[in-house]
Amino acid sequence: MKATKQASEANLARSLLPMVLALAALVIGAGRSEASLEKLRKDMSAFAVELKQWLKDRGDVGIVTMSSFQNLPELGTNPGPGLTLMLTQELKMAEVPLRVTAPLGINGKLYRFPEKGEIDRIKEFTVALEIVGPGSRVVLRENLKVTGKEARDLIKGHDAVTIRGSRFFKGPYGAEILVNGRPRPAKLVDGIPFVVLEPDDEYTIRLVNESEQEAAVWVGIDGISMFAFSEDLEPNGRWRDYWVLVAGRKGGEEEGVLPVKGWYFHNRDSGSRKFRVTEYPKSAAYLKGMSAGQLGMITLQFRETWPEGTKPKMVGTGFGTAFTQKWTRVKRDIGQLKATITIRYDKK
Repeated sequence: MKATKQASEANLARSLLPMVLALAALVIGAGRSEASLEKLRKDMSAFAVELKQWLKDRGDVGIVTMSSFQNLPELGTNPGPGLTLMLTQELKMAEVPLRVTAPLGINGKLYRFPEKGEIDRIKEFTVALEIVGPGSRVVLRENLKVTGKEARDLIKGHDAVTIRGSRFFKGPYGAEILVNGRPRPAKLVDGIPFVVLEPDDEYTIRLVNESEQEAAVWVGIDGISMFAFSEDLEPNGRWRDYWVLVAGRKGGEEEGVLPVKGWYFHNRDSGSRKFRVTEYPKSAAYLKGMSAGQLGMITLQFRETWPEGTKPKMVGTGFGTAFTQKWTRVKRDIGQLKATITIRYDKK
């Protein structure tokens, strides 16, 4: 198996005619964005654990995963798909029983503080997760705060996706969608990447890596991994998710490229099935108990990767040679913040 096609182990009711396929806006790159959202992911993980116990105590057999997310229209992008995926991943990790239909479901809403004013003056976001019952009655609510600057910038759309030709890019990482070997036109609608696919189209996702470092990519379709149906189980019988590897730019090459054509089942002959646009009851997401609200989204999460045991160590700033520099205390009235400059000295 070629290096660029290896799979890396991860520590981790409607029909659209024609179908508009959206790549989730929060495409993670290089680890910095992932680290920015780590606190939110931990909060979602804790929510998932508590939700599982809450459902058990009530005697409920399952819940429909997040089917809607109310975004803030003034933002430069729509973080809903990425936040929905993050929550779904944590619900699965906590083994919350997800169902296609159930009396209870999850809705998400995004709030800002202050409520009005320029986007750049937003100091805090709140991701509100609501458990709703019959008649859309809210029976449980959890508010998750997002206060870190980099995480806020991601939600604001300051790290937005751009288009080059038929490809979507975020930093050095990109993707395009092909049907019959031909790229589909790429466009942004309200900051969200879109391509149009017709029913029965079989499509390929071409992953692009313009960095010099190999990248591991999690490929999700309608909220589930391309390895969701893998028959390669662990010795204890448990399923395990994987990432695919995309080579970095080497020897004057402009990019590393990897075509991902379909769902993986096993490594024997005819062990994969192509991605095909179909009706919800015939979809892979339906078979895995995902709600119709997850349909029409391809999510790609990029991370740098190294051969085992060779990852560069993280660096910080410590204490060096002693010296003399005297400061004089004075009194001043401090005004409003005018600028913040962050200079990175460790690209890893």
